[in-house]
Amino acid sequence: MGVDNMLKMITEIDQTACGVMEEIGNAEILLLRGRKTWRKRRKGFRKLLMLY
Repeated sequence: MGVDNMLKMITEIDQTACGVMEEIGNAEILLLRGRKTWRKRRKGFRKLLMLY
């Protein structure tokens, strides 16, 4: 295998790793958004229970 092919492989692996990290970051953001909305829903539900 030539040096050129090795460099191409390393670049592809690096790009794949960056893509995976980006997807993990997006998933974390979605999780945090979900938690915030869940807290709001729970608070709203508690208020409804107190009214009854």
